[in-house]
Amino acid sequence: DREAVARVLDALEQHVVVDGERHYRLVHFASFLGQSERALHHLETSIRGGFFNAPYIATDPLTTGLRSDPGFAARLGEAQKRHASFKAAANN
Repeated sequence: DREAVARVLDALEQHVVVDGERHYRLVHFASFLGQSERALHHLETSIRGGFFNAPYIATDPLTTGLRSDPGFAARLGEAQKRHASFKAAANN
């Protein structure tokens, strides 16, 4: 039900979700609605909020429609940098 998803997304945006992983769910809602710009904005916010699991983001079936957008590659690149940095720090 697209209308219900739109209402949920609007309501969650009003609550200012700050946790990166929880915010990532907003990417799913906006992507489902076909709102790529909105989804990419939420993806950027999610990554800045600490959810930078690049391997997951790159293969998430719920973001398939976003992958052809040039903005997706840029955001994925940022997630990959942060993921690699975290992984390197964890291995030291």
